[in-house]
Amino acid sequence: MMFGTFWIRLGAAGLGAAIVLANLPILMLATAICGIGQGFGLQGAIQAVAHQSNAGQASKSISTFFLMSYGGTILSSVGVTGLISVSDLAIASTVFCAAIVALNLMTTDLLLRNRAAGYVTT
Repeated sequence: MMFGTFWIRLGAAGLGAAIVLANLPILMLATAICGIGQGFGLQGAIQAVAHQSNAGQASKSISTFFLMSYGGTILSSVGVTGLISVSDLAIASTVFCAAIVALNLMTTDLLLRNRAAGYVTT
């Protein structure tokens, strides 16, 4: 997960920069970096959920994890849509990227604290 959070943070910062600079090559590269980060982050999160669940509950825990992840995707889409309705696409996208970086920094802090406490944080 730590590896994924780094790449998501880097990609989101790159997306924000690409939007501000109106630079398509940076946008494409940053999108790919976000995708790499999401893949590694999701893999690590699923491993952590499976590891901390007992054998009989692992499939239910992973299903719940996916439902919550999908819910987060929906909420962020609704939030950005609401922000676009009161501003414009560039401002809403840049604010969204900044929020992703801020949430990512908080997640990294929590992962480091959990690792220090002995919890599994792949």
